Amino acid sequence: MTRNELDTAAREDIPLIVVVMNDCAYGAERHYLELEHMPIARAVFPDVDYAPVAEAFGFRTATIRSLEDLRRAAPLLQSPDGPVLLDCKINAAIAAPFTPEMAAHQNADERLMHKYGIDEAQLTANRAAIRERAAALGVVIDTGHGSRVWNTFDAHRLLHWAGLQDAEAALRLKRALLRAYFTDNDNVADHGVLIRAATDAKLDVGEARRILESDQYADEVRAQERHFQQAGIHSVPATIIENGYLIAGGQPPDAFEQALRKVALAQRPIDTR
Repeated sequence: MTRNELDTAAREDIPLIVVVMNDCAYGAERHYLELEHMPIARAVFPDVDYAPVAEAFGFRTATIRSLEDLRRAAPLLQSPDGPVLLDCKINAAIAAPFTPEMAAHQNADERLMHKYGIDEAQLTANRAAIRERAAALGVVIDTGHGSRVWNTFDAHRLLHWAGLQDAEAALRLKRALLRAYFTDNDNVADHGVLIRAATDAKLDVGEARRILESDQYADEVRAQERHFQQAGIHSVPATIIENGYLIAGGQPPDAFEQALRKVALAQRPIDTR
């Protein structure tokens, strides 16, 4: 609906109820960007209240942020004698139920070749190098042709919850999730897989299920996304040290050793004696 249509409805005094489902985003584009692991900044915008705009045209309006707000607005909806607009604030982090299915159709080969501008031979070589490095540490990486890219938002909500308990709980859950994705090729957007990971990590399964069925910690995870995107991080792995040093990419042990030595030297106090 455009402003011209608001004006027409008001001038003609049409008993029209307009409900704006306001997620402060280009919703479909936002979720598609998330599936592509791309920055979402251009698909979201600050909170805009459409109720005062419609009111200026002559609408009766209400801004809905809770069920209580909706109950208070009920008289406006029962027998409208003119145009009414409700600006309903909804959570942009909640995607449509079919969103994981969209992710399921993302072939990892196509996604990685497109992202890095490489051909199939180079992709195969890169995967072989990663498997070799992982095997040296006793980790099995079994991704390959036919692997899929999944939406990991709910997995990150669980990780945030686990981290609030203690670092060891978060580490156990991270290992369970990595095993599910990289070794077992499981769909880590599936709540059943996530509950199994929580079980393996010895977390409270009932609480994990409750969190997955809600949108708890969605805002916190989004805030973390924005923080690291603004820091210029758009891929993994990215190892951050002391919140000020970045080691980008999957590096061999000697590269980490050299980087850590440089960080240690940079932080060493200067002897002024």
